[in-house]
Amino acid sequence: MADVQAAFAARQASLRWLNSNRASQNAGKIVVSFVVAPNGQVVECRLISSDFQDPAFNKAVFAEVWRLYLGERDVGEWAVNDYPVEFAPREAAQGSVPSGSSAPLGVAPAAPVASSAAPAG
Repeated sequence: MADVQAAFAARQASLRWLNSNRASQNAGKIVVSFVVAPNGQVVECRLISSDFQDPAFNKAVFAEVWRLYLGERDVGEWAVNDYPVEFAPREAAQGSVPSGSSAPLGVAPAAPVASSAAPAG
């Protein structure tokens, strides 16, 4: 799970920019599932759900998932299921990260979810 969180952390500047430029001011999350190839690249991705009624924002976040790099592994394809990408209220994205928080600016930390390291298919 740490590798998935690190991959999202590497995209935090893009996610922060998307969060600060979205239409809705409400907090919410987008849940995605994706498959990672042995070379660390995302090869399959599905949008499971979104709290946002903003197709452009959903599409942009989905595109960031496709850009993730999760490092090479000596295994077959592996899946990350129902990963929540949580966003703080847009106004909070303009401020700073609360003291004691390691959350990216404007992006709330995601709750841990199980991922499967078993080869797909």
